[in-house]
Amino acid sequence: MKAPHPDSFFIGQAFKERFYAALAGQERTAHLAAIALAGWICQLPVLDLLSETSSKGTEPMEQAGGISIHAVDVSTGRVAAGLKVELLRLEPSQALVATGEIGSNGLLDHPSARGEGVVAGFYEVRFDLGDFFARAGREAPFLDSVPFRFHVRNAAEHYHLPFKFTPYGFSLFRGA
Repeated sequence: MKAPHPDSFFIGQAFKERFYAALAGQERTAHLAAIALAGWICQLPVLDLLSETSSKGTEPMEQAGGISIHAVDVSTGRVAAGLKVELLRLEPSQALVATGEIGSNGLLDHPSARGEGVVAGFYEVRFDLGDFFARAGREAPFLDSVPFRFHVRNAAEHYHLPFKFTPYGFSLFRGA
């Protein structure tokens, strides 16, 4: 069995104190106690992940850079499986970095999500909503091809782009 992360005790103590405070004070409800306890239990495994080592077993794992793309059709509440996506680098040199379709998990499964081909620069991601809605047999949308331009300032950081859309609008931002 793996030894607990050294900080587990201190974080566990903080959640334990909140748990007892909820039970002792005005907030004496099963709901708040359950939230405090769940937070304490769920926090500990996260700390173990932070201390994992690489396959060589000597260096701490670092989050890889890359650009991950997640798409959800919020008009149906479903992931946008089959939505065609292109990721282009515009500067410092033009290149098609990734092309493909959103999978059943809502993500574009491409090596660029793990950092392959991603350098600091100016990018554009394009979503083909017209084709997506036509293939689903839905009415022609207001939006057809949706471009979104953004900067990658540090290629070692991960850039997550959650794309939420309807036939009439969209939201896209840098997520976590």
